Amino acid sequence: MEWARIKTADGQIVTGVIEDGKLHTRVALGSNEAAGDPVMLEGSAILPPCMPGKFIGLWNNFHAAAERNKLDIPTHPLFFLKPLSSLAGPNAQVALPEDIGRVVYEGELGIVIGKTCKNVSPEEAEDAILGYTCVNDISALDILFEDPSFPQWTRAKGYDGFGVIGPVIQTDIDWRD
Repeated sequence: MEWARIKTADGQIVTGVIEDGKLHTRVALGSNEAAGDPVMLEGSAILPPCMPGKFIGLWNNFHAAAERNKLDIPTHPLFFLKPLSSLAGPNAQVALPEDIGRVVYEGELGIVIGKTCKNVSPEEAEDAILGYTCVNDISALDILFEDPSFPQWTRAKGYDGFGVIGPVIQTDIDWRD
């Protein structure tokens, strides 16, 4: 199943499931309850497929890259937060601020959590996953290491539009494939 958010030609923002070229609206992300008639995708703007409460990124979680860069494999997840103002949808024009230096773009797998959870087992955590989306995690490398005493993760990754997600949340895939 593919979940999406769109802005219709008349300015309404709706969430739903894509099927047969239409968005079948739902009362909320992950809900089976319809919220009106289906809406044609043609003529609508695709938005980020969700509005996260938190935008969390994992650092140094790809073991092959850690080994290649001579970094220790972390014993627990290392993460950073991206401000919600960094969120952008597919086809967004990302304006790079002046004088930020080298910018890199990283394709990432986004995991969309669809249930409230805290301090859960791995099995319970997996059950809380609604689906997966594409993420383009943009970073300003010169800003990241501008001050050698404290890497600027939030600043380097937090500019407006530096967290492009979408176009959809896919629920029927096994990320291992």
